[in-house]
Amino acid sequence: MRHAADICAARCLSEWNDLRKERANRYDGHVPTSFEDQLLKPTNAAKRLGIYLPAAPLEFQTTPITRGQLEELDKNPPAWLVELRANGPHPRPVVAGRLGISISGLARGGVNEALTTAEINELRTNPPQWLKAERQVALQLRSNAANLPGTKPTNQ
Repeated sequence: MRHAADICAARCLSEWNDLRKERANRYDGHVPTSFEDQLLKPTNAAKRLGIYLPAAPLEFQTTPITRGQLEELDKNPPAWLVELRANGPHPRPVVAGRLGISISGLARGGVNEALTTAEINELRTNPPQWLKAERQVALQLRSNAANLPGTKPTNQ
């Protein structure tokens, strides 16, 4: 007679194998076996590299890459990646970070597209009224967060 725990374990193993088969179909028969072999969609890889996907080379935009390849790109970036990181265009999270505001603040300011480094520097040099207001909002949020119990103050 089998114990309930054995029956549950067998059922879980069966469900796990079904999930692996479903995953294999999603990745054209390739089931990643290790962390470094797992495939990332180009959109996720671009997010992790902090680049604007439409500005990347076509091969990068259309080909899934492994986590190992992504790590190698980050450690030893090719010329196109160095150029994108330096001059842009940059995705909204990077633009917001460089301007010291939130992504929502960018949207409220009417910035819905990627900006180049030159455009970001121009906004920093001559900030429009909306940017000044959003920086005040961000500063106020950071100071409020610092006063909450159990939070660490940020150095921004």
